[in-house]
Parts: sequence; structure tokens; C-alpha cells
Amino acid sequence: MPLKKIYILTTNSTQTSQETALIETLGYPICVEPFESIFVPDDAILTIIDLHGCSELPEGLFTFAKGSFQRFPIMLMNAEINRVDEVRVLLGGIGGVLYQRDMPELKIKGIRKLLEGELWYGRETLSESLKYLISQVGIRGEVINEHNHDTSVVERLTKREKMIIHLMSTGAKNKEIAHQLNISTHTVKTHIYSAFRKTNSRNRVELVSWAQRNCLT
Repeated sequence: MPLKKIYILTTNSTQTSQETALIETLGYPICVEPFESIFVPDDAILTIIDLHGCSELPEGLFTFAKGSFQRFPIMLMNAEINRVDEVRVLLGGIGGVLYQRDMPELKIKGIRKLLEGELWYGRETLSESLKYLISQVGIRGEVINEHNHDTSVVERLTKREKMIIHLMSTGAKNKEIAHQLNISTHTVKTHIYSAFRKTNSRNRVELVSWAQRNCLT
């Protein structure tokens, strides 16, 4: 099986070359492409959008994210403080944001989290995103009651999957869940991906929102 690659889409190849050496320490091949190409092959394990020198988010970003999220995670890098609405980009399918001021070790930590299937946002952003999704459920009139629970899906979830979803709803990370349940982080990720499939969720926020609608939190 071909080795998966990390793709960096950029508008500034000079700055990106400095970041590439850092990201290479993760052990994956790196491919740097112009953002205008906005195409990433199926051998991608992660796509990083380099915002260095960008005064605003690149045109077509959310369309790209919507079509790619289920194949690989997407991260923004070198964002400027107060220039990115984290809730908007999270709901738009972006898995995390790295800022220009972030230290190299923090950038590597964030990238690793996405490679492990997690999101890279603070609890406030995750909380606000979840509140927004719940409010949209209310706006659409999908009131939570015994008549509109997704009963068949709830029944297909295992006891362990339900417990992990509950812990996720409290903001717990994979490592914290693994420690509390005395299992490996790999096992936690396996249960989460299984829950994604069963509930037709694309990410942790959608899964927790689904759990809220079905009284599992």
C-alpha cells in the first residue's frame, strides 16, 4: 500500500518551505502544491492550507473542505490572530487552526492531533459550535422527544460506544477517555469511527450533536 502523504496547499512557497522541514519530522512524505490547484489525491492523510500572506480565507476553501472532509482532515496554518472565525471554519469542515505566533512544538502537537482523528480547537470554540448546531436543530423544528429519536441507530451502538460518546460530550479528549476507561487510544479511535459510521456523522461535533438529539449525553 502506498505511503500516505501530507499535502500543503499554499500561496507563498517561500514561507511554506520553512514549515515543511518542521512537518517532515512527523515521518510522512510532504507534497507542496499551489492552492489554486485545490485538488488533493486519495493518498492524502492530511491537507494543510497555508494562510501566510493571505488577508482573507482563500476562495473556494469551504467547497473544498465539504468535498474532502470524509477522505482526510484539513487544517489551516499560519493564520493571523483575530482574522479567523474558528466556529465558522469548524462548522465548514476544517479540523483545526494553527496561528503564526504558535511555537513549532505547538504546531506539531496540533498536526498530530488531526492525524489521530481529533480536532484542534479550544473548548470554547467546540462549545459554541455545538450550541449553534443544537440551535439549528430547534430552528428546523426537530424537537427532541420519544417520537423522533433515531431509535434504530441508538440500538446499534454498543455500550462502550455510548460511553465514549458521553465522555466526548463533556469535552474529553481521546487520551482522557482511554485513561478513564482503561483502554488504548487506538481502541478509543476505533469506537469513535464506528460511531461515525452508524450515526452518519462526519466529525466529533456532529456526533455529539446527534447524541444530544437522542438523549445520550
